Amino acid sequence: MNRIQPFEGFPRVMVLAMAVVVLLAGSAGQARAGSWFKVAGGVSGMAMDDINNADFRFYEPSENGYDFPPLNSGFSLSFHLGYDLSPDFALGFSWDRQYARVKGTDVDVTADLNLDANFFMTHGYWTPLRTGRWDFGAAAGLGLVFTDGKVKTTGQNNVNYGEGETSGSSSLALEIMALVNYAFKESTSLELTFGWRDAVIKEFKYESAPAVKEDGSNLELDYTGYILKLGVKFNFG
Repeated sequence: MNRIQPFEGFPRVMVLAMAVVVLLAGSAGQARAGSWFKVAGGVSGMAMDDINNADFRFYEPSENGYDFPPLNSGFSLSFHLGYDLSPDFALGFSWDRQYARVKGTDVDVTADLNLDANFFMTHGYWTPLRTGRWDFGAAAGLGLVFTDGKVKTTGQNNVNYGEGETSGSSSLALEIMALVNYAFKESTSLELTFGWRDAVIKEFKYESAPAVKEDGSNLELDYTGYILKLGVKFNFG
């Protein structure tokens, strides 16, 4: 399977190293009062090769397997809480809900495949450039990702054939991002975030049973891809 690699050949260990550097640099700043909260939404890419190539048969009379369109991106909603350690550095924590949903059919049965994930991240922020109302910087994040979804099958006239839970082991998540912030009020600003995420769940289960490919290996949930979000940031203190 040819999974997308961060920055086309950029080694994952380098992504991790950059994230650690930014976090350590942030903690070295001189403390000053200034906490903030941000809510952001946008779209994230995903490299779901295993899902896109799988032959799913959730319902007994299944003939040819469900015909799912490719799952390559999804809406993302996140909440962030941070504290300014210095004029240039900040430390923050976030919860990100990544939506990963696709619908397919087999004969007259429809399956809603929900592979949503929760990201719990720690971020370091570096904002060295300021001009007027504009700030420019970068951020790196480390955290964990957990899958949290379900599969629902329905027939004609919306007859419910059943619903099963999806689950999986937690996995390390890494993020590298660039930030553009525009302050349109004294304590409120808009922040554009764009960058790259690396996150793969190695063990995926449906109704507590391991999901495997035809060769017997584990089916993976790959949330690796670009990140593009727009958020509203509220500054306190």
